[in-house]
Amino acid sequence: SLCPQFWQERGNFSLVEHCLIDFREQLLMLGRRRFEEGKSAGHLRSDADFSIIGRLLESQFLVMKETMGSRQPDLGICFSSLVIIFRGVCTERGIELLDNMVNAGFEMEVIG
Repeated sequence: SLCPQFWQERGNFSLVEHCLIDFREQLLMLGRRRFEEGKSAGHLRSDADFSIIGRLLESQFLVMKETMGSRQPDLGICFSSLVIIFRGVCTERGIELLDNMVNAGFEMEVIG
């Protein structure tokens, strides 16, 4: 939701760059923890790999961003990409839960 100029100029502000790196690390830690919780709860297949999912998500996001451009906000593209990818590693129970969340209009929580 930030303007493109912010992303172009962020390297000029070391504190901002540092905060973005810290935020990314926190997000990855939270994602990994929730991913493992999903596996333990039986929502994700036991052979699902967090690092592979992360690389798929990044690639899918970039493709969708290029295709959809500014017609969709980044968070919406990210959520759509996650749903598409997670359907491939969910158990039947996980797919049911994922479908229920999507059908209910579930929105991703943004970490503050």
